[in-house]
Amino acid sequence: MQKKIIEAILSQFSKKSQVIESISELLGVGKDGVYRRMRGDSHFTPDEIAILARKFNISIDSFIWGDAKAVTFSFNDFTRHVTTYEDYITEIYMDTHQMSRIPNVKVYYASSEIPFFYYCLFPELISFKLYNFGFTIWEMEYAKNLKFSFDLIPTKVLDIANEVSRDYNTMPSLELWNINILDNTLAQIDYHFSIGSFENPDDALKLCDILHQWVEHMKKMAEHGHKLSPKLGEKFPGASFELYHNEMVHTNNTIYVETPGLKMVFSTLANPNFIRTVDERMAKYIKDWFDKVLEKSINISTQNSKGREAFFNKLFNKVTAIKNKIQSSID
Repeated sequence: MQKKIIEAILSQFSKKSQVIESISELLGVGKDGVYRRMRGDSHFTPDEIAILARKFNISIDSFIWGDAKAVTFSFNDFTRHVTTYEDYITEIYMDTHQMSRIPNVKVYYASSEIPFFYYCLFPELISFKLYNFGFTIWEMEYAKNLKFSFDLIPTKVLDIANEVSRDYNTMPSLELWNINILDNTLAQIDYHFSIGSFENPDDALKLCDILHQWVEHMKKMAEHGHKLSPKLGEKFPGASFELYHNEMVHTNNTIYVETPGLKMVFSTLANPNFIRTVDERMAKYIKDWFDKVLEKSINISTQNSKGREAFFNKLFNKVTAIKNKIQSSID
């Protein structure tokens, strides 16, 4: 078990010296003591194992249970209940930032709606998404009677969201989408417009315009095969971006994160909350699931211009239909 714990921690750092320093500081022991534990000359105490497992998200259960059916997940809302917009976006940032620092990380992302990280590319979109969560899920008392406007979300929250998108853009990802990926967001815009939740009704039209920009931006990313920032453009490409289209599999947000020594699985539960595990068996199961689905999916990145144009044109037209509906109501 000690060997597996050490391997799991080593996989999260680029240098062994960083591991030594981190464990030494965390456990309050000298570096010589850490080296002895890493060589197996001495052992971690149960308390030390617990501290390391919590700090580095290590599933001790997977070492104990072996082939048993039990799988342990952590649930974000149990440990940090959301009371402000900053609570939620900060937790997302902490996870994303930690993952972006792991060497040779790769993300597999399957979703039937816009992946959260891509809302963060446009401050107007993440503002509306957070407002909708606060309105429907978190039931924030101070937000219940507020109508949506683009200056509703604090600047600090938007700055953190920008950091989230920046970190995600540094991680290579393979993503699986279907043609319904915009439907949830478009339905929310339509709903809030219909009940008068917009302080300025024209902002509903502006959100549609931003979604048009989002569609064009994502099409450009797929064409280049790299993540891009709306502000920096093609001159400063991020990590690789592979996009697959599949209409046979509709799933909630399922994320598999792979590194040489650590595998993690995230999945939405009572959206926008999520569960996560580092159980090796579950990670392998989800990776195998991705492999099977990808065999029956169409790659619409880089070379497949015909499939890419058809896919994103349909998305663009979906936005146009909602915009026209809202515009006719305003007129």
